[in-house]
Amino acid sequence: ASLWLRADASDRTIVGFVSTSAASVERARVKRGQGPELWPALLIARMAVSIDRQRGGIGKRLLLHAFVVADAQYKLSGCAAVIVDAKPKAVDYYRQFGFKDLLALPKDAPQGEKSPTRMYVSIDTVRHAIAEAAKLDAASAAAPVPGD
Repeated sequence: ASLWLRADASDRTIVGFVSTSAASVERARVKRGQGPELWPALLIARMAVSIDRQRGGIGKRLLLHAFVVADAQYKLSGCAAVIVDAKPKAVDYYRQFGFKDLLALPKDAPQGEKSPTRMYVSIDTVRHAIAEAAKLDAASAAAPVPGD
């Protein structure tokens, strides 16, 4: 398990965090019939951004950090996906990054409307997001600063 904090550089207050842990996902939950029964995955156990700092890109940076951890896990020992138990209000947030609902299985207990939705994103999508973020960072670093 790991915890990563994001702090405001001006006053060093914590403005967000993400915690991750090794996990696995059953193959039957992702509609694929090949491979092992369990796939190694990275679980985003908790992720939050201070209310007064939301919608400023901090959550995206925290999620990208979790993706980098998943990529490192993929390179070292294997990682097929990143999974998260999204609260009802956060489902659409995760969908914009390519997360999909994991399939429910007959053995699962019924879920209520306030229950979290277990979602996943494939390691291929994760690695693509990391590459795209690196391109954006490189482009913004090369862009001229107004007034220079």
